[in-house]
Amino acid sequence: MNLSNKEKKDLRFKELNKALLSKDPGELRITLKEIEKEDDVRLIKPLIELGKRNRHINVQLEIRQLLYNLKLTKGHTIILDELKNMDADPFRAVLLATVWNANISALDHLDLFVKLAIEGSFEESIECLTVIEETEGVIVEEQVLESLLMLKEYLQNEDNNSLDKTPVIKDILIKIEEIERLHQ
Repeated sequence: MNLSNKEKKDLRFKELNKALLSKDPGELRITLKEIEKEDDVRLIKPLIELGKRNRHINVQLEIRQLLYNLKLTKGHTIILDELKNMDADPFRAVLLATVWNANISALDHLDLFVKLAIEGSFEESIECLTVIEETEGVIVEEQVLESLLMLKEYLQNEDNNSLDKTPVIKDILIKIEEIERLHQ
């Protein structure tokens, strides 16, 4: 029986998805090398799930490199949805760096990146600042205003003044105010 290209691709996706469930770091690294050759955005979500559950350093490095190298034109929505729905997790910083590497515009989702910077770790705040600084496009005024409000509320809370990420949050505020001025 001859399989169509779509059937072959579906079968390959199922094989790789199943292989990503392995707990063996060596097997996972082999699977990740195989995924590198594929062009299937459906593999992004299973990769993210693996990154959240497997803390083996070599597996984490492979996933990070794989996500960074993907040209995610079709995968932008998947990455953004995962960021919206992901609880605090060390892997979230990797996804934020992926956004920057994939040239996903933060302006369409400015409030999300501000929220993640405020709620996340120092590293996540740095990644959010980078995404915001490097983004281009058309601003959504409502998101700019919402973002400015969140940032100002954060900075007015004296409990936040001792946190390491507060200077980063101030830089985000300055950058968004600059973006707003440039688009007026």
